[in-house]
Amino acid sequence: EFAGTRPDSDNHEGWIGVVHPETRSSVISDWNKALTTPGPFEVECMLRSKTSEYCWHLIRALPVSDNEGKLTKWFGTCTNIEEQKRAEREHIRAKEVAVQAVQIKTAFVANMSHEIRTPLNGILGMVPLISDTNLSQEQRDNFMIIQKCAEMLLGLISDVLSFSKLEAGKMDLDTELFPIEKLLEDVTEIVTAQAAEKGVGLHLLIDSAIP
Repeated sequence: EFAGTRPDSDNHEGWIGVVHPETRSSVISDWNKALTTPGPFEVECMLRSKTSEYCWHLIRALPVSDNEGKLTKWFGTCTNIEEQKRAEREHIRAKEVAVQAVQIKTAFVANMSHEIRTPLNGILGMVPLISDTNLSQEQRDNFMIIQKCAEMLLGLISDVLSFSKLEAGKMDLDTELFPIEKLLEDVTEIVTAQAAEKGVGLHLLIDSAIP
């Protein structure tokens, strides 16, 4: 009905004649194998409709034999799976778009990281030079805070870049030991000034019993 022909029509090609030319040879090969050693036959292919439009179909057939085991006919179904194939194509396209978006974001983050690192490295390079000049202890302490903040910001930039690599499946994790006390002291020192501006006293106390 879909193709406007019948398997037993006068067309010498039968139903094979409405199979799309790109897949016809493989369908013929599978069909010949099924005829040689009768068994379940199943194939997905595009069939030409009465209006000469091609749609995907799932063809399934089972051999029917008589009491003597002689093959007499085939019983089968032909199911239109065009919507399923369209959904599969859309899924593939969506996946490709998602992968491309991740690649674009990774490239953007890498470029931005490079642009931000350049001035940060300039700051980190100037702080030691200024620290070597004639400064009061308070000024020297302030410059040390600037240096630590710049180093932390540089670390955050590296972490953002690492996160993008992790999304792209290009991230290797390393297990390393680090002094937690030093980390807490650095964080406390950095935010102490901000806390003081708000009238908040910030103090770090670490119990000596903590390993």
